[in-house]
Amino acid sequence: KFTLTGTNTTLATDNMKMPYTIKLVVTKNEFSTGAIKYTLVGTKTGGNAETGELAQVATWVDVKTGAAVIGNGYFLPGSDTVHSYDLNIYFPDNHINQDTDKNKVFGAKVEIGTAEITK
Repeated sequence: KFTLTGTNTTLATDNMKMPYTIKLVVTKNEFSTGAIKYTLVGTKTGGNAETGELAQVATWVDVKTGAAVIGNGYFLPGSDTVHSYDLNIYFPDNHINQDTDKNKVFGAKVEIGTAEITK
């Protein structure tokens, strides 16, 4: 779980977006290729009814090695707008012997960055 709070001070009449990227940086992955999957589910609160756009990944996606952008979102003009996220990591049963992945180690962190500003 993580939360982003945005204060976009551009004029509401300009409809200027304050974009961001969400990266998953895998620091250690001893699991077999394709064994670990993720989803990213976001919710908006605070500010006005239209607070911007969330990054959403509803279906399972393979975790990649290294750093990868897993989503992009943006805040519209306003104060204390909150985008909350649940990053869910799965080791799904693929209905074959997965003993080779027993006692494996997985480590990662989430990084938030800026993105290009577009109207």
